[in-house]
Amino acid sequence: ILADEMGLGKTIQMIATINLNPPIRGEPIGTLIVCPLSVLKQWRTEIETKSTSDVPPLVYHGEGRIKSHLHLQMFKIVLTTYHTLAMELPTQYMLKLDDHPDGPMRDDKCGPLLRTRWHRIVFDEAQILRNSGTRMSSAAARLKSTIRWCLTGTPIINRLEDAFPLIRILRIPRWYKWRHFDQNIVQYEDKDPKLATKRLQRLFRTCLLRRNKSSTLDGKCLIELPSKHVQLVTLDFSKEERAIYSAVEGHAQVEFNRFLRQGTVLKNHSHVFSLLLRLRQCACHPGMRIHLRGCLRMSDGLVQALIQEEFDEDMVLAQRDRERRAECERARLLVSKSFVESIKEGLLQTARERMKLEQTARTSSFSGGNALMIVSAVSGR
Repeated sequence: ILADEMGLGKTIQMIATINLNPPIRGEPIGTLIVCPLSVLKQWRTEIETKSTSDVPPLVYHGEGRIKSHLHLQMFKIVLTTYHTLAMELPTQYMLKLDDHPDGPMRDDKCGPLLRTRWHRIVFDEAQILRNSGTRMSSAAARLKSTIRWCLTGTPIINRLEDAFPLIRILRIPRWYKWRHFDQNIVQYEDKDPKLATKRLQRLFRTCLLRRNKSSTLDGKCLIELPSKHVQLVTLDFSKEERAIYSAVEGHAQVEFNRFLRQGTVLKNHSHVFSLLLRLRQCACHPGMRIHLRGCLRMSDGLVQALIQEEFDEDMVLAQRDRERRAECERARLLVSKSFVESIKEGLLQTARERMKLEQTARTSSFSGGNALMIVSAVSGR
């Protein structure tokens, strides 16, 4: 796994590796590079301008792509996309969690990519494969090759189990089986996060190389960058944007406080990141959150009111009031009635003493109805 920070040249490093490490005579000659469609042309341009090969890479994508795996074996470098690769694997051959990637599969039912044995396979932006249950991830693991590379600047995005598909692709002994990976890492992520992280780090030391812009080699920085100049530009929300952001922020605060009370912030770190993402989306544009469920739970009428700039701030206050009432109800169930009565009695006594002080200080006296009003206001807090 080459997990260098973005901008350190993972693409160039891989092209250099391909040029300097040709296959041994008699072995398959092809290198398959699987990447997102958005960088397919970039890979082709980089290979054509920086490779020593006089044979251009084959782009295996689109309706006009070749149909024979024998034809594929003639090319030194083949470029394809993750979507194209996924379409080559019949659904009946998708891997289950504990299946061996080299399990039984009829080649004549699969596409040319899966029928070909490659010398080297490179998965660019390999974090795309983090969901092991997808057809795309199964197809990537099913590919046959001598050498496998995963290029990604983010091998883990949300949870430690994101690393499992990469481990399965690399066929690391024992660890490529989900049962072993789950029992030793995933199951500890919630109950002992530090232990789970330490174990995965130990595993990564055997197969992962990661450097950042501050890394050094022989006492020198890997890359010399000009000084960074940061300029902060502060923008203000409009009235409508502020109302929407406040509503989303209130919801996020309630969720975070719940984790805080339960002492489960670390266990729910991925959910906390999701809450922060919602706030960033609202800061960019409210429309990025309004249409999604599970955040404000707005009715169609409320959404329409927002669009027409008729959003009433009372809606936000009402939402927060409902959340406070729910919190009070939770507290009522946890606290005994005698404790509540003692608190009420203390508040009443404080109110009575305050009334006596006010009667002494003023020349006029309060009526009985007003006195009762003050007591009621205090006791109802």
